[in-house]
Amino acid sequence: MTFVTRWVIGVGVYDNPADLSAKSWTVMRFSETEQNGKLEWLIRKDGCMHCEDPGCLKACPSAGAIIQYANGIVDFQSEHCIGCGYCIAGVSI
Repeated sequence: MTFVTRWVIGVGVYDNPADLSAKSWTVMRFSETEQNGKLEWLIRKDGCMHCEDPGCLKACPSAGAIIQYANGIVDFQSEHCIGCGYCIAGVSI
C-alpha cells in the first residue's frame, strides 16, 4: 500500500473515538506489540484526570459547563456547553 493510498483510505485503528475533543472526553487507545512472535494488545483508557487545578475549567468561558465538586471530581454539564473547544486547549496534560 502506498502512502497516498493509505492517506486516502486512512490507517485502520481501533481507538474509539479517534481522539479526545471538546465533544468526546474519553477514548480507548489500542496499541499492538509483538511478544515472542505473538501479537499482544495494550489497551488504555484516556480521559479526564480530575486535576486538582483543572485547566479546562479555567479556560471554559461558559459558566456551569465544567464544574469541580468539593470532593475533587471534575464534571461536564453539556446543557451549558457552547462547543468552543477552549476546554481542550486549557488541558496541560
